Formats: sequence, C-alpha cells, structure tokens
Amino acid sequence: MSRVVWVTAFALGAALLLGAQGAVLSRDVECFAVASLGASSEGQRLYLQGMGFGPEALRGFAPSRFSRGSGKFICHTEGAFGYEANTPMEVARSGSLVLYKVAATVRSAPPPRAAKRITVNISLRELARTGDAVQPGIKAIELAAIKAGWRSGLAWVLAMKWRAPDLLQATVGLAP
Repeated sequence: MSRVVWVTAFALGAALLLGAQGAVLSRDVECFAVASLGASSEGQRLYLQGMGFGPEALRGFAPSRFSRGSGKFICHTEGAFGYEANTPMEVARSGSLVLYKVAATVRSAPPPRAAKRITVNISLRELARTGDAVQPGIKAIELAAIKAGWRSGLAWVLAMKWRAPDLLQATVGLAP
C-alpha cells in the first residue's frame, strides 16, 4: 500500500476516534456505595479490593432516565457508560450495611443542561433499617425527583459528600 493511502487511512481512523470521544464526557467523582456485610468481612474486603463495585454503584453519575409512580421507582442509564474505580475505602457501618467511599472516573454521554439542581440527604441508618440494597447514587436521584415533584425525566448525580456520622449529601441535576 502506498504511503498516501496509509496516511489517509490513519487520518480517517483518528478523526473517527476523536469524533466518537466527543460524545463521551469523562469526569472524576467521589462516589459512595453500600454492600451488605457478609459472613466474612475480611473476605468481603478482599473481594472489593480485587473486584471493586459493579456498575450499579456508579451509574447514578451518568444521565439516567427515571419514572416514579404507584410506589415504584424505575431508573436506567441512557447512552454510553463506563468507569474506572480505585479500591473502595470503608467509611461507616449501620447494622449489616457497610458504606464505602470510591474515587472513580466515570465516562458517560454528556448530560443536558440541568433545569433544576436539588440537594438531598441520605441517611445510612435509614438505608440499613429498610434493608434496601439500593445504591446511594440511585437513591439520591429518587429523593431529588420526589423533592422536585417530578414523575419522570433525566437525572444524574453532580456531587456526593459524606457530611456526618450517618449522612450523605448529594446534589442531583434534573432535566425533562
């Protein structure tokens, strides 16, 4: 193959790669995730150190379509989603629920402009009391939708912080 064909093929491949990357936003986040304490906390620690959390723990940071009604909350990620996460660090325990802090890089479709930004508080004790294994990011989206009075839309966690011995605070963006 001639040199011009190789250069053209390389340039076309680079353009396609850059075009595809333009549709994905990459951002560093501080995420919190929960896990039920198993029979062996040492085994669980080793598992999380080697395997980390699944996408469920981090997907609230990507634009997610939600709907709520009749006591049900449904939430699913829209578009591209991927992540790289560091080793989780234990932050707190409540009953059989363990809260972990995870530094991660999340890659997702860029969110639209937020029509509303809602800040919500999530109590670890409340999550433990209900026996609910829902991840804090998804719970934050649900609570923000309720607080805003929205039945459906697009939502994503903008930021999440550990604020007190039992309290996570999350800021959520909402769009129709």
